[in-house]
Amino acid sequence: NEVQVPLISPTLRAQLFPPPSSPFAPSPPSSRAVDISVAHLRHHKLLPEPGTSSPKKLAPAVEFDLPRLQGPTISHHFHAIGRDVAEPFLSMAKDFARADVPPMPEREQWVLAPGWTFYSADGSYESVDFPSVDDATLVFDVETMPYAGGHFPIMAIAAGVKGWYAWCSPWLSGDDDKPNHLIPFGPPSLFERPDTPPRLLIGHNVLYDRARVAHEYTLRRPSTRYLDTLSLHVAVSGLTNPQRPTWIKYRKEQEQAAAAASSEAPSEASEPVVDQPVSPTAPAAGARTTAGDAAVKDWKEVSSLNSLAEVARLHCGITVDKSLRDVLIDPSLTIADARECFDELIAYCATDVATTLAVYRQLVPKFLESCPHPVTFAGVALMSQPVLPVDRKWPEYLERAERKYQDRLEGVTGALVTLAEEARAKFDHRGADGRFVWEDDPWLRQLDWSPKKARRAAGPVDVKSSDLVWPKWYWDLDVPRQGLDVSIGKRAAPLLLKLRWKGFPVAFSKEHGWMYRIPAAELDAALVADPSLKALEFSDVADASLDADTDGAYVKLPHPDGEGKNVGSPLSKPFVAAFEDGVLTSEYPAAEAALALNASCSYWTSARERITNQMVVWNGDARVPAPTPAAVAASEASDDAQGLILPQVVPMGTITRRAVERTWLTASNAKKNRVGSELKSMVRAPAGYAIVGADVDSEELWICSVMGDAQFGIHGATAIGWMTLEGTKSAGTDLHSKSASILGISRDDAKVFNYSRIYGAGVKHAVQLLLKSNPALTTNEATDLAKALYASTKGVVDRSPAFRRNFWHGGTESFVFNKLEEIAQSERPRTPALGCGLTSALTKAYLPADGKSKAGEGYLPSRINWVVQSSGVDYLHLLLVSMEYLTRRFEIDARYLISVHDEVRYLVKEEDKDRAAMALQVANLWTRSLFAYRLQMPDLPQGCAFFSAVDVDTCFRKEVNMTCLTPSNPDSIPFGESLDINDSLARTSGGSLFADGRPMAAHE
Repeated sequence: NEVQVPLISPTLRAQLFPPPSSPFAPSPPSSRAVDISVAHLRHHKLLPEPGTSSPKKLAPAVEFDLPRLQGPTISHHFHAIGRDVAEPFLSMAKDFARADVPPMPEREQWVLAPGWTFYSADGSYESVDFPSVDDATLVFDVETMPYAGGHFPIMAIAAGVKGWYAWCSPWLSGDDDKPNHLIPFGPPSLFERPDTPPRLLIGHNVLYDRARVAHEYTLRRPSTRYLDTLSLHVAVSGLTNPQRPTWIKYRKEQEQAAAAASSEAPSEASEPVVDQPVSPTAPAAGARTTAGDAAVKDWKEVSSLNSLAEVARLHCGITVDKSLRDVLIDPSLTIADARECFDELIAYCATDVATTLAVYRQLVPKFLESCPHPVTFAGVALMSQPVLPVDRKWPEYLERAERKYQDRLEGVTGALVTLAEEARAKFDHRGADGRFVWEDDPWLRQLDWSPKKARRAAGPVDVKSSDLVWPKWYWDLDVPRQGLDVSIGKRAAPLLLKLRWKGFPVAFSKEHGWMYRIPAAELDAALVADPSLKALEFSDVADASLDADTDGAYVKLPHPDGEGKNVGSPLSKPFVAAFEDGVLTSEYPAAEAALALNASCSYWTSARERITNQMVVWNGDARVPAPTPAAVAASEASDDAQGLILPQVVPMGTITRRAVERTWLTASNAKKNRVGSELKSMVRAPAGYAIVGADVDSEELWICSVMGDAQFGIHGATAIGWMTLEGTKSAGTDLHSKSASILGISRDDAKVFNYSRIYGAGVKHAVQLLLKSNPALTTNEATDLAKALYASTKGVVDRSPAFRRNFWHGGTESFVFNKLEEIAQSERPRTPALGCGLTSALTKAYLPADGKSKAGEGYLPSRINWVVQSSGVDYLHLLLVSMEYLTRRFEIDARYLISVHDEVRYLVKEEDKDRAAMALQVANLWTRSLFAYRLQMPDLPQGCAFFSAVDVDTCFRKEVNMTCLTPSNPDSIPFGESLDINDSLARTSGGSLFADGRPMAAHE
């Protein structure tokens, strides 16, 4: 094109974009736009001056026949296939929001009987195998007893237009002595096929409930979709993280005011009013009103946290009593207790269903107004059915990771116990000057040496009658009948290890956390070396001894999140790099071992409870026990053991509509020094299947850059756009290499800076990242580097009234930030691709002036972040809908497995894996083309049109050539295959998606 960016072949372009003569074709770029772009790129040394370089050698053009678009443009096409994939569930969702549901049965009507009981509107009831297929849409809720019954449900309630349904576990009814039962919503053969009736299940955090539904535990996808009211609320009225503390404070003030008012008024009925009408003179809480509506003044009034109680209060004016929830999670509750209070528990569950129904009726129209494109609804529905297959390796993994962790922990703990004993032995030792030796030790003197009578003694001594005493710090570490507990998490550990920061001893303050002490004689020299150092002052009475220390000054240890935060432990994972760089030191080898333990076991320590508590159903039957590692080793029959995990994802868990899940969506990639980090690779394709997927190359970086390029109508017109498309590591012209050279850090470290800047973070955040990546830097040095980076990338801001808002210029990313801020600061921000709206909590009309910002200008970084990440979610939804359409149309046996932000994985029958890989390439090409077309650019760069690689693998891992060797996994996993577009074309008869390989064009 005009800036030397290679574009897709004319053959592909003609199949994706309208010809220039079409009424749907955007106008070509102006000559002035071309001139400005070329000058900008030459200024940043990305384009050579005329005549100073030889013509670029282009890669061979990719040409093949695509499936025909379902409409005159790619935009029409996605609307058509989006509706095709969304139906019939979209219509079912709309109809149910308007449907009449019979009243909830009275408390005395519920019957304790195993299985399903149907309660009709006329008051009669009968036992049924599962809810009627005529009740195709149901709102439901499940209750569990996590301590007594583990993951398994004890009861469930569902409500539809025909009536209400209650399910009771045979364990609850007394018909079985084990809790291992799942809820049937249909026959075992309820997998998706043309003659299977569809079913839509609605709930609040509904994928938690889905994990208790029996027919979901199959490799064939059931004909059920799930709609999550929590997700709908977050997309419409959710809070961003910086808003949460303010909102919680506001809510507490509301509760206190209500409590004061209620103490002066007669008590109200405790039952919630489910269909409480909203006053016609004021909008419902959370309603989308016009900017000039004076009834809603503040974002706190139109948003809430995500619990059902808060969501119901906001959208429906309902007060929900959740006190019985505490009964269910009480560790002392037995199944006999639950049986005794069955009436209260089943009524509680039914009330939650009635409340969820009321919330659903309010949220569906709001969500469809905010996110009107059928692709969004279809994408969210597809994401409601993740599934992860595991095999006999799963119990082995759990056992090995825990054993390795305990082995390493024992080694460090033993060393710390030795140091504690050595320190205790100095309790009554005095030096030549008559002082206790510990008084002159800058670490040990911080411990509490006041005497306490010993609990025990070595040898046959009667402690009760002896005069043996311990220092209080030692007494605090001693656990009766167990001995010393000196783990690295204890406050005494850094002092026993005599840690130093830049050569100075560490110290602890109740007010300031961990610090280091600089002797007064050395303070001036330290301030010359780093003028940003601040000597601390102490106001807490617990720090009186530190305040009285006039011979030294105390400085905070740097916290990864900035100087406002206190360091909880210098032995935590963020300080490993400081130890390796010699900034954090100790005279004891145990210190290195303690930090190594934290580095190697940090993942397992933080995730072990979530991982070991994963709900795995083996061979599709809740009553089949998990194969034990011993049984696996002893019997080859365990090779047939097939387990399924249903990740309890919130499909739209953040205000950017990103999915949220605590284990699988946060899992790290396998690292050779990190115990348990092979978690993802434990997801294994069963025999006869492959795992096919891809990571979107620089997804959000490309989305940002193409928004900047669109202002010129040319791909690669801006410096960041050109670097994203054409920059290379080898020439140092890609974005990450440029930033790395400015900051003097590695290219990998530079990625963090680039993404945080694009998400709206400022210089202050960059300084924190620099200090974290290089502890040897002073704050002033880090600030200078960060400012240089921002001047080179984001540019310089002009706040002249002529621009009406901040105007960035002079940097490689200035055009991008001007566009992002333009969208973020508009009255009704919408994503460019699918036109999705912003949560009410960040809408300008609800952002009053405060001490930091003018009216409508608050939380700008969060709103910029929303533009980028929400567009990334649009990308994912477009990709998923394209794959669903293609796999259906061409009968490719592929099931959605899971997506982790910019990567997606499918479980595919072995014989269809090459066609699935090709379908992914077509889906990506369609998705990129829609973004370009919606931004008025009817063309696409060759470099981003296709996935650089589609992975065909036997397990779930980041790259097919990762061995996944870790301290807890000594066995390398055989490599998978990585296919580029040319590989896929060669394996599919030139791009045919038909099973017999016949040409696409002939059929189309």
